[in-house]
Amino acid sequence: MSTKSTIFHNNKLHFYKDVFDEESVYLDLYDIEEASIQIFTNYSSNDKKNKITIKIEKKDFQSIIEKIKSIK
Repeated sequence: MSTKSTIFHNNKLHFYKDVFDEESVYLDLYDIEEASIQIFTNYSSNDKKNKITIKIEKKDFQSIIEKIKSIK
């Protein structure tokens, strides 16, 4: 059983929280053509070439959202 709770998902990304981690949110990026780091080299789905997971603390993500909202 997955512990992921989806916030947003499309064919290029999955933004979610983990039910056991109240401090962070996560972002998976799929089918990346270029990246400066490779976190996961094997992804179980045949239609996905690779995956990068980014862990962001919720307080930092909230700061990002507030900054975006302030841009005019």
